Amino acid sequence: MALIPIMGQPVNLVPNNERAFGCEPENGYCVLYGKEDGERMMVQMKQEPCDNSLVDNGNFIADADWIHDVNVVIADGKATHVVGSSGEILQDIYGAYAFGNYFSVKVTVTGLSAGTISVYIAETAATEIISENGIYTFYGTPPFDNTELRFEFSSDCNGAISAVASYKLLGDGEITAYVVDATTGAIVATPTLTLLDDYLVWSIDTDTLSEGCYNIQVIDPCAVDVGLMTEIFTDPSFANAMDWTVVGGGLTAVVSGGRFLCTAGAGTGSGTATQPFNFPVGVRTLYYVEFTTGQIESANAGGGVYVDSNEFFSASGLLPNTTYSKYGIYSADYFNGSELDQQFFFGIDVAGVAGDINEILSVSVLTVPLASGTGVFTSNCLKVSANTTGTRIVEGFADEIVENGNNKSLGFMFNPSYFWLRARLGVQFSNPHTPTSTDNNLSSNGRTKKAYAQLSKAWDLTFHAVDENMHDTIANIINCDSFQIEGNEYVTDEKEYTANYGENGINAVAESTIEVQKVDGTRFNTNQ
Repeated sequence: MALIPIMGQPVNLVPNNERAFGCEPENGYCVLYGKEDGERMMVQMKQEPCDNSLVDNGNFIADADWIHDVNVVIADGKATHVVGSSGEILQDIYGAYAFGNYFSVKVTVTGLSAGTISVYIAETAATEIISENGIYTFYGTPPFDNTELRFEFSSDCNGAISAVASYKLLGDGEITAYVVDATTGAIVATPTLTLLDDYLVWSIDTDTLSEGCYNIQVIDPCAVDVGLMTEIFTDPSFANAMDWTVVGGGLTAVVSGGRFLCTAGAGTGSGTATQPFNFPVGVRTLYYVEFTTGQIESANAGGGVYVDSNEFFSASGLLPNTTYSKYGIYSADYFNGSELDQQFFFGIDVAGVAGDINEILSVSVLTVPLASGTGVFTSNCLKVSANTTGTRIVEGFADEIVENGNNKSLGFMFNPSYFWLRARLGVQFSNPHTPTSTDNNLSSNGRTKKAYAQLSKAWDLTFHAVDENMHDTIANIINCDSFQIEGNEYVTDEKEYTANYGENGINAVAESTIEVQKVDGTRFNTNQ
């Protein structure tokens, strides 16, 4: 599985078959969001590679698969640079990928006491420069100035590299995420995806949503069981022209010889290849769309799959010999009885050169009822309301910025712009008190005097009844570097966070109480 859910955040993603829809869940608790500026839903997942490393012989078992200078020696499971002149070692591994893909590179550096090792991930400019021994992992979306993974040693570098691996990770456009109506399952919005190293964050401002209850759904393309899915095109490889109704639309269009061929005319044009409708209706459905180009001569060619006016997937600026694909979900009421055709669309947005040949070699749409498919994660109930009376914003932040604005803490990747722990909760301060630590000195004359005093202002802080997941979230928040309530920073010294689930601990929701102090509320008397 590529995507891994992380527990202890307000939005709790689980495999779809583990969670029922509905605005009133069994435990009676929905995570509350205000419908106001600055409030947002955020959820984070971790990802692992779907496939094996792109690098061959990354452990340097033999002097093979790598191109390298004579002053880079492969032996004993590593590639070692011989001091004297600069050198490089490389593999051409990214040629199958177009611009916009997301990769990781992992490398171990040993023996380095001088010089540097520059890492190039399909770029002509160095992606990273290493100057110390260690195990390194880099992430990036290269511009594809070239297709090589390359390590360049400075002339004075005496180090070695080993355990080299590079993985294709999931990026924007490859993972589908939706905000859906919790009652009907209808798709209402698409959250924004942000990549933070090997973590992914989806977010959406709640002021863009109507009042109501929602779920967030995420489709993991690496975990979908394709064997459960059904092909809906009768002739996905264009082998039989009789299966298709072709309309030129300003192009010369024909299904022939295992291709949908569109030849550009003198002006802008579009063409369609259509089959009768046979989508499953009345059920929420997971779908996968894929089409593969052959020869593409028009510079502004585009294509896509539609059911009448409903777009499943389209792409512009088509490249030759390239596969385009997407997973998605459509709700039970997505189609109506008047929509009877499914079609592959091909168009030239700007007038092409007359006679330009453009061809599609295959088009496929696979579907499965959502309850039967794997690879779909569904969140808990998320409620957006203009009425947030009696609640406050409770947040947890990571103070230390490690790299690229990110800080890994408590199993999350924090970033001040994209992800932190944030919940709107009912809270109550009570029982104000003053924890005190003192020390008195007794003089020889029998007089006792205050030598030291430390006083703090503290309260009992009660969180109103929430479910188990939100209690896990609260436990994470109060143990962050910075724990805030409505922008005021507090600290707690609780050794165990405990919720009161009632007699025998069987209640679905529960209150909890901790002691808190303001971080700047301690006073001292040192009698100096």
